[in-house]
Parts: sequence; structure tokens; C-alpha cells
Amino acid sequence: MKELPTIKRIGLLGPYGFGNLGDAAIQEAVIHHIKKYFPTADIFGFSLNPNDTEHRHGIKSFPIVRTSTTGSESERPESGNGGIYKKVKTALKRIPGVNRWIPGVNRLLRHYWTVAAEGLFLSRSYKILGGIDLLIMSGGGQLDDFWGGPWGHPYTLLKWALMAKATKTKVIFMSVGADTIDSSLSRFFIKHSLLLAGYRSYRDDETKKLVESMGVREGNGVYPDLAYSLPLRRDNGSPILGNEPAGIVGISPIAACAWTTSDSPIYKNYLDLLVYMAAWLLERGYRVLFFPTQTNMDTPVINDIIRRLGDRGWSGLDGKIIENRILTVDDLISQISMVEMVIASRLHSVLLSHMLHKPVLAISYNRKVNVLMADMGLSDYCIDLSQLDMDSVIEGFKSLESNKDDVVKQIASKVSCYKRALAEQYDHVFGH
Repeated sequence: MKELPTIKRIGLLGPYGFGNLGDAAIQEAVIHHIKKYFPTADIFGFSLNPNDTEHRHGIKSFPIVRTSTTGSESERPESGNGGIYKKVKTALKRIPGVNRWIPGVNRLLRHYWTVAAEGLFLSRSYKILGGIDLLIMSGGGQLDDFWGGPWGHPYTLLKWALMAKATKTKVIFMSVGADTIDSSLSRFFIKHSLLLAGYRSYRDDETKKLVESMGVREGNGVYPDLAYSLPLRRDNGSPILGNEPAGIVGISPIAACAWTTSDSPIYKNYLDLLVYMAAWLLERGYRVLFFPTQTNMDTPVINDIIRRLGDRGWSGLDGKIIENRILTVDDLISQISMVEMVIASRLHSVLLSHMLHKPVLAISYNRKVNVLMADMGLSDYCIDLSQLDMDSVIEGFKSLESNKDDVVKQIASKVSCYKRALAEQYDHVFGH
């Protein structure tokens, strides 16, 4: 990448702000390294939930979409400045014979208001972006249309990349990943967003291949997920690693809404199996610690599993079942550090456990989890969620249990390599 000019203001943009602690870990890691290379630079967040971003990371933040949680009531046609909308609607109702046209007029006004409000939002965003020297798109799920289709995050990426081009703000994509991309329009938006960037890297070879199939064929690097560069230290400055817990297994489930529906037979089987597996571990003398990495989505699933364990006679009052409140990345790291082994489904449940050198039995719901485990050389401990049965999970856990020491050495070696690779990337991108 070309040498960067003096950097005074840096923006971090992504679909963050609703309880995904994997995303939060990535942002904390990037902020830490920005401060290392640019100690006097001001850092700004651009997210779906600026209030959360400001509170969680301590940086001034702005919305990336018009309908963010901090958007004013006037951005909806039914309220606030929407008084104009209401007045027009009321006036039309007073005209004889017009009532039958009201639904069509209502739709027209809504479309008009959407376009006008988006224009106002883009105008404000353009002015804000004009003061930013470098805009960083980081985080695994940037190339994804699962939430909202092509007009969700793919469109958001393109509009911000175009505004950055117009304001001469440098744009870089760092270690981003591809999840679900079903629409050809999404591929168009993503392709042209990437082409507008001065630097691009992806978290795995699969993402790189997908991007190249879209027509972005040059300047594509592969570096590990940025969460691997998160500093792991206690409040007193001592390393988190080095704990020697025994007898606690961590279980981190994934909610149905992240990949399917709650009435899906596959999901029901998955949930039943986690209940049975937790009971099996308890019967073998283990304690079980439940932890979410998506606090909004997965905490209710954990509560449901614990309730069902109670129906089986495991109340948790004897300390066998552990569930502590987790709101921050520090909370999450502290809880994972307590366990001996982990059973997990979300990408960053697996990844952050590996960061702490914890052996993981991954119950994979998505290709990206398979890729992570394969890159780690641990595919033998990755089970496809759609082909799940109790025997395979018990067999996988027993194998992990028997080979724990070797698995820990494998994880430690890989994580060390990933950290070195990311240090090289930071030096390459920021070191200029």
C-alpha cells in the first residue's frame, strides 16, 4: 500500500453494536494497535449502534445507516419532522372521494420520504467523513448479506466507500471475512466497495477465493482474524495465560436466529443435544460453565438450557452449573480462562477459546467455523451441526479429553504464528 500521509483522525466502520463480543474484541484489538502506531490520533467509531460503541470503546461514534438506534424520531415519516407527512395525509382525507387513493398516496409518500431522508443522512455523513484521514473496515462479517439482503450491509459498505473516495479519505479492509452472500446485487456492491480500497486483506483463503471470483483479482492478502491480536492481560498487568483450571467445561451455544429458525428440526436437535451433553458432563463430575459471545441472542438460549437441566434435577445451587453475567470482552475472557475445555458453535467462541489455549470441540453451523478449525489443524474436533448426534459429540469430547495436552500445544503454536502474522500486517499498514 502507498505511504500514508500524517494520520490525525481514524474511523473504524462495521455492523457493530448489538452484543457481539467477537466483533467487540476485534475493535478493541484494532484500537490498541492504532494507539501504538498513532498515539496522538483521534479515533472515531462508525457503527449500527453509536451509543453502544461510545460506551464500550470510549470513542466518539456516528451511525452508518439512517435507521440506527441513535437516529432521531424525525427520521421516521410517522413522527417528528414527519408532521409534514401527517399533515399531507390528513389534508387528503378531507377531500371527498380521495379516500380510495389514500393507500397508494401513502406508499408514494413513504418512498419519497425514504429517498429524501437517505439523502439528508448521506449529506451529514459526507461532512463527518470529510474530517477523517483513514477509514478502516475491520471485522469478520463485513462481507455478508444475511441481515437485510443487498440493501443491508453490502449497500452500506459501498456508500461509505464512495463517500470516502469523494472526500479523499483512505479506505482499507483488514482481515475481513465473507459469510452469507446470496444476491448478485450484494456481490456487485461488495466488489466495488473492495475496489475502492487502498488495501485489502481477508481472514482466510476461502474469502479470498470468493472475492477473486467476483472480479477483485489483485492486491488481496490473507491474514488471521484480528481478534488474535487482542492483548490478554489482567488488571494488574499479568498475563491471562497460565491458569490451570480443572474440572470445568465451557459450553457456548448459538441462537437459532443467527442461522435458521427456532422451529427448525436441526435447531431443536442441537438444543436437545446441548442439554443432554451438559447433563452427561455433570454426571461425570465436571462442572459446566455457560458463556455467550453474542449476549443479546445467546443468553436466552443459555437460560433455556439451564431451565431444562433443572427439569432433569440439576439446579445449579451446588455450584455445578456456572453462569455469570457477561457484558464486555473482559468479562468474556475472564470466564473462558476458568475452563479446562470448551464446546462451542460461534466463530469467536471457538477463536477466543483458542486464544486462551483451550481445547475446543466445535459444533459448526457455518463454513467459517470449519475453515477456522481446519486452519488450526483440528478438523478432527469439528462436528457439522446438521449431522449432529449424541454419540458423535461424546466420542469427539472423549477424544479431545484424551489428547488434551497435544491439542493445547498445537493451539499455542498456531496462535503464536497468527499473532506474528498480524504484527506484520499492522506494521505494513500502519508502519508507514
